[in-house]
Amino acid sequence: MLSVGIFFAMSDFMYHGFEQAPQYSGFRSSSEIMTAENLSATKAYRLSFARSLIRKMTTENWQINLEELEVDADGVGLALYKIDTKNNCLRFLIFSNQVSEEERTGRLSESKFDGMAVILDGVFLKDKVQLEYAEMLRRSEGQTSMDAIAWTLSTRSSRFFSHTVGALAEGKQPRFLGEDIGAAYLLRNNGCYGNGRHGTRMWGSLEKDHPLANTYYPEMFALYMWRQFGFDLVEEMARQINPMASRLRPEIKRYLGIGNSTGQGMSTFVVKWPRWINAWNVVREKAIATASEQQTTHEAKLNAKLLIKKYISNLEAQGRISSPQFLPAHKLALDLKKIDGNLNLDDNNLGTWVDTICWCRKNTHREAVEQFHSILTEVHGDRIDPLEELFVTEMGKTGRSDPQMTIAQLRELIHTYYSWAFSDKLCGPDMTHYFFYRSEEHGEQRRGQRRIDAGSANETFTGVPTAVRQLDEKLKQQSDSKYIAVFLAEYPEYRFIVERIQTFWNEPYAEIRTSVPGYAFHPAHVIRFVLATFGMETVHFSTKKWVQGTFFQGAPISEQLNSKLDPDWFIPEVPGGR
Repeated sequence: MLSVGIFFAMSDFMYHGFEQAPQYSGFRSSSEIMTAENLSATKAYRLSFARSLIRKMTTENWQINLEELEVDADGVGLALYKIDTKNNCLRFLIFSNQVSEEERTGRLSESKFDGMAVILDGVFLKDKVQLEYAEMLRRSEGQTSMDAIAWTLSTRSSRFFSHTVGALAEGKQPRFLGEDIGAAYLLRNNGCYGNGRHGTRMWGSLEKDHPLANTYYPEMFALYMWRQFGFDLVEEMARQINPMASRLRPEIKRYLGIGNSTGQGMSTFVVKWPRWINAWNVVREKAIATASEQQTTHEAKLNAKLLIKKYISNLEAQGRISSPQFLPAHKLALDLKKIDGNLNLDDNNLGTWVDTICWCRKNTHREAVEQFHSILTEVHGDRIDPLEELFVTEMGKTGRSDPQMTIAQLRELIHTYYSWAFSDKLCGPDMTHYFFYRSEEHGEQRRGQRRIDAGSANETFTGVPTAVRQLDEKLKQQSDSKYIAVFLAEYPEYRFIVERIQTFWNEPYAEIRTSVPGYAFHPAHVIRFVLATFGMETVHFSTKKWVQGTFFQGAPISEQLNSKLDPDWFIPEVPGGR
């Protein structure tokens, strides 16, 4: 699971009639997209963090060189990469291991992983290598140096890693079956820890022109480097078995991604960091609105149809494998065919994409609509790319809460901007059926069943609608003219929800309009939204609690970073020999 970190900041207010919440031209309403089910339809798009990083790496012609690879036939040893960026030099230091299946627990608290690595900035001192390794083995108690941007972990694929080593040792290439289409990776991500954790550099300390200064670039870069190490590791292990072993063909490398599995703990993230959730949605809605306003020229329609056809081919290659929470790939392909048929290249009447999008919303599933939105952001990429700067603006907002607000003003604020919390769909005992808590054993967020499982006293806050209603009930009993400061002095247990409302009332996409502890809530819905924002393209398996998939399938490999980026690189074709 990708690690995250941010701090809260309070918003500024005007209380005489209230300053209106931001109205964004062309944006969809928060009620239209801010339910867990609707967010789950989100697709990776041009400004998703993984796609953004790849554009930066290719535009700036980053050079990635393997300086050292000392591993035995089991792949145990050390690797060191040097990365020359536009104006910096980074190192990616890897401690490679082999963990038996019996030792794997799938938990972040494992004592060791197949891969442990650190992203280093500045001068590399080789005498620190063993010290770094010793600290990483200490896990949660370990501390790195100020040169470290992040620690990161990986695990070998149980399906493809050994298969690929064996195939190469026999002079062959690995083969992909239908069920493997969305799970083609050698290594799987097990976490990235930066932004001050374990003594790593804070993101805010990175210079503005630092290659990893953008949102989630350290995490995305770690994933890319694990993918690259996977290629080099299997080739070296195969060579030690057979000096005449084959090397992976470039098209095979391009097709292989990096695996990722994210669990239900992500549900607490989308509640804990509302400012980031709002920022992500504001930027995405701005990108969609900007693309929608562009003219439907012949060239634009042709480019859209080409991307649609590539997606259809990719989805059809996945067969009828379905995920219980999401639209099956073959059904999404059918809807994309409908959209493709609706785009008439012979129609020379120039308009915008708005009419086409309206048609899609009436005639196709919401996942197809979101996929078409994503396609349009690529078709009009030159208009979308400048919007990337909005992430910094939206995520860096600051302000304050106001203790001089009166009870009457706060209640007006609640019933104007948090009225959704009083919906019948969000009331009743089923809305608090579960509770989230942090496991003492593994330090992970888990979900327990209230009134059955122990631990609710240590509950992680997720029940925004319930807390809003409870606050409103208490406020009814107070004088309208009483100041909030006085109220909180008497009832400090309400401080958190009061400050949350005062902070995020005018952030239209900050709150999930779903009861996260509710019986009907499926964590997979919000997990998929987060992973799509990060840039995950392929979701190949899911349950109510987990989402698994791949990053960087189709991304240029290290020796191709100095070539022009293919406009459809993120829609890989299955290599020959399937």
